[in-house]
Amino acid sequence: MEEMDLSVERLVFNLNTLAELGEEISSPKDFTRIVRSSLLMVMGSFSASRGVILRYSPEKGSFDPVAAKGIPGIKGFTLKVKDEDLLGLFQGNKPIDLKNDKGASGILGPSLLDFEKLGARVVAPLMVKNEPQGFIAIGEKLSG
Repeated sequence: MEEMDLSVERLVFNLNTLAELGEEISSPKDFTRIVRSSLLMVMGSFSASRGVILRYSPEKGSFDPVAAKGIPGIKGFTLKVKDEDLLGLFQGNKPIDLKNDKGASGILGPSLLDFEKLGARVVAPLMVKNEPQGFIAIGEKLSG
């Protein structure tokens, strides 16, 4: 019975998070604040201690942080990606568990080390209409 109560609580929490996210996205607030709020909601959903949202800049061929929490030294961080590697990063459009996914290095290639430097545990590509927009990366769960 206790396990079912936890499942229901988790479902209610996730639904509330989605509702809050919908409010943020549809509000007239500025872009950076919306992205930061979204990052904090995702981190809260996974009890993550750190996270970052990277936005793709086609002109520079790089991913740059838009919002981050719990990552020292994120200022000035840039993830450079060659055009030929870009599609591979977004192939499948599924989150990648950096700790348990044996294919992570094949998917992320040299970028895997950059995500590990950030302390990321899970990396999820962000796409809109099959166009790469960026990544969200979150760290380990908070202990305790």
